[in-house]
Formats: sequence, C-alpha cells, structure tokens
Amino acid sequence: MILAVDIGNTTIHFGVFDRGRLKTTWTIPTRPSATSAQLVQALSHRRSIVAAAAQVVLCSVVPSLT
Repeated sequence: MILAVDIGNTTIHFGVFDRGRLKTTWTIPTRPSATSAQLVQALSHRRSIVAAAAQVVLCSVVPSLT
C-alpha cells in the first residue's frame, strides 16, 4: 500500500492506494506549530492503515511540517 500525504495551508489530505486504486481518504486540519507527538495523536484512529503502508508520497506547501 502507498500512503499519499498532501500538506496544505488549511488541511492535510491523506489517501491510501492499494494496487493502483484509491481505497480511502481523510483530512485533518493543518497546524504549523504542531509537534510530532500531536500529529501522531491526530492519526491515532488510522494507525493500522498508516502502519500497513509500504511507501509514502509527501507533498507540502508548509515548510514547518515537512
């Protein structure tokens, strides 16, 4: 599986692809001052999906979160 992450100014979009097909998406608010622990907490309800990703693709317009 591939986890795609798009960090924008107002939201962070996530998408999970499996065998070339988009399986699920979700968003969380962008908080440039967030710590890594706060980001992990925000993703805790998707932990198994994130852990199953073999690859990650990241794009960002928020340097403090990259």
